[in-house]
Amino acid sequence: MELFIQAVGVFPTGTLVELNTGDVGVVIGQNRYRRLRPEVMLILDGQKKIREEFTTVDLLTCDENTGEAEPSLWITQGLERGAYGIDPSEYFL
Repeated sequence: MELFIQAVGVFPTGTLVELNTGDVGVVIGQNRYRRLRPEVMLILDGQKKIREEFTTVDLLTCDENTGEAEPSLWITQGLERGAYGIDPSEYFL
């Protein structure tokens, strides 16, 4: 199981996820050392409204400059494909 997780991550690329802020995004990249901290393209804001601009957040490095011991952003859950009307394949060229 550990080798599988190392290969594809806990949240594989293309997975819809919800963050602790309520924002919803698609995993677009992995962190090979911290699998729970992937790179995420945010599509919906905390009120589940589509963002005017999609922002990319690297959950590994987003808190480096805050000086806080605890991260301010993290994934609370993976979502089913199609949740909130989002098809992750539409966001990959």
